[in-house]
Amino acid sequence: MSSWAAVSEFQLVLAGFALLLAAQQAIVWRWEGAGSSARLMALTAAATAAVFITGHAAVVALREPDDLDLLLFLRSGALAGLALSTLPLAGTVTTRRTPRWLVAALVLVCGCRLALWPVSNLIYRHQTVGGFPSYGPLMALSGFAVIALVFGYLCACAAGPGPSDRERPVLVGGLIFSMCLAVITLVAGNPIAAEVLSGYVPFPALLAMAGMLWTRQLRAFRTVRELGDNQRVLAELGTLALTAELAVVVAAADAAVADHTAARTTSGRADGEFLVAVGAVLSAAESRRDASALLRRRATTDELTGLANRSRLVEVITDALADPGSTVDVGLCAIDRFRAVNDMHGHPTGDDVLRQVALRLREGAQGCDLVGRLGGDEFVVVCTNGLGGHDISPFGQRLADAFARPFVIRNVEARITASIGIVTAATSDDRDADADTMLRDADTAMWDAKSRGGADIGQFRDELRSAVVFRSDLERRLTGAVDRGEILVHYQPILTAADRRIVGFEALARWRQGDVLVGPEEWIPIAESTGLIEDIGECVLRQATEQLRQWLGEGHDISVSVNVSPRQLSSRRFPDLVKGCLDGGIPARRLTLEVTESLAVDEHASRVLAELRHCGVRIALDDFGTGYSALAALSRLPLDVLKIDRSIVRHVAEPDGQALASAIFAIAGTQGLLIVAEGVETSEQESALARLGALHVQGYLYSRPVNAETARQLLHARYLSLDNTMETS
Repeated sequence: MSSWAAVSEFQLVLAGFALLLAAQQAIVWRWEGAGSSARLMALTAAATAAVFITGHAAVVALREPDDLDLLLFLRSGALAGLALSTLPLAGTVTTRRTPRWLVAALVLVCGCRLALWPVSNLIYRHQTVGGFPSYGPLMALSGFAVIALVFGYLCACAAGPGPSDRERPVLVGGLIFSMCLAVITLVAGNPIAAEVLSGYVPFPALLAMAGMLWTRQLRAFRTVRELGDNQRVLAELGTLALTAELAVVVAAADAAVADHTAARTTSGRADGEFLVAVGAVLSAAESRRDASALLRRRATTDELTGLANRSRLVEVITDALADPGSTVDVGLCAIDRFRAVNDMHGHPTGDDVLRQVALRLREGAQGCDLVGRLGGDEFVVVCTNGLGGHDISPFGQRLADAFARPFVIRNVEARITASIGIVTAATSDDRDADADTMLRDADTAMWDAKSRGGADIGQFRDELRSAVVFRSDLERRLTGAVDRGEILVHYQPILTAADRRIVGFEALARWRQGDVLVGPEEWIPIAESTGLIEDIGECVLRQATEQLRQWLGEGHDISVSVNVSPRQLSSRRFPDLVKGCLDGGIPARRLTLEVTESLAVDEHASRVLAELRHCGVRIALDDFGTGYSALAALSRLPLDVLKIDRSIVRHVAEPDGQALASAIFAIAGTQGLLIVAEGVETSEQESALARLGALHVQGYLYSRPVNAETARQLLHARYLSLDNTMETS
């Protein structure tokens, strides 16, 4: 008896173990969530602890049987709970679906046992015989039924596909051990042995299932930890892929793969996924390298010509200036009248010309450090340790030679020239020189060459910088001139060639600064380049039409011509502006808008002019004969008047000039255009134009541009003598 009592006391140790297992599985359940199998394991372990505790208490109660009935009933209930929790646990562990009929049968058997226990002697007789409990006839039968249902299902689970090859022996071994204990309990002749061993029966099977579950949970924990390590490694590789060179990323990836392979504890599939992820990071690093190289190339290369762009030019010039004792020559080439090429032939042809220029400069600048394109039609050549000093001829001539041969434009050879500006800096002398300053000075020298008619070479001088400062100051003062009322309109008469009768005026913009009139040749180019010409042109148009309204109201048979810039015509509101200025009784035919031939290829401008001409406004082509696209303008623009440029009128009294003028008169006649010869300054020019059949003339021979009041006095006279009227303020 004492030895079995010791065995019974060992149940308390196992009960403690079962409670610890229940607590541990409860923690896992909370971590894994509602679908965790740890929930069933915790319930089963708790039921097992209850079986051990009540079993030991019943054995102890054999000595004092006052509470024996209650303890035996509680043990029977604990065994029922253990049996009912074992079925779903076994199904979860072996990934089998527990049959509902099996659960119903087990519930029925256990329920009947517990229901019959206190009210009949079929299960328990409620008495002791020889100091041991006396059981009824259904006790053994119901016990066999429970064992058959539970252990039968466990055997089916062990034999099924759920357990792995390593788990199956563990589960089978636990089942066999539990079944052996059950058989021993049933056939044991010693009552105390049966009472003690009955509590141990489910423990081996439970321990086997707990071992399987522990193994799986540990495997899951290791997988999660390994996935976390993999994510950390991939995050570090991703950071390197974004910040480090490709070689560094490759070395880190190789080390990560080696470490992962050496410490691999997951399945081959998971390992393959890690390798795929590493490969994706390497691919991203290669893509970043290629994209970075492309961005660097685009950041330093002109896309159209393949030459260096401004950023690269500044970098090379800066490096050259940082070399003590070196001499840096910078040449800036700008194609003369390149806009005319675009206007006549279109931008694709212009791009082709730029590529031809780039190729020639690259060939002609061999031995120099770099050839680049600033943008537009401007190219830069940088030479270090070049000529220096004041002798720019060899360097400048090398650049000019690139334009010596004709260019091919649409299979036709054409002569294209360039204005070249050169600046030289010796680092030993010009310690304050920098790349931006040199490019600015080269640009200033280029504009100096262009101001001399183009096709020339200019070298930067300090006085040129003063001219740039003056131009900047002029631009500053011109801004807001319209709002300050400084833009005036002067009028130059247009006369009949036969009797010098005034038939109209050309309205010319003038800028008054205080008591001084700033020459239009000084500020008109600035206004056009800055866009101020749009507001100034609108101001002139409004003043001129208002003056025309007054003259017509005074009974004068007169018209007014107003110059219109391409920028004004590009505005969508320009047609409405013109129509608004004519409101109030001005016939549209009394207004003539003068445009230049550069608009010949501007379809929008052509549509605007056609719309205004349809309203009655007359359109005049100004400065005819000075550009490449003069003939194209005649055929494409809706014209009424042709104004011959002063450069042709100047030579009209000479045989060659007369022949050219005669051809222009013939062309105008075929187009039905009225001719106005502008820039007439001598009686010989007037006579030659009269012989050619000119109807209208304009020029200093008759009158300079005058203010509105003087123009009114001229109108009252109607006919002009050859006493030139000086321009008034």
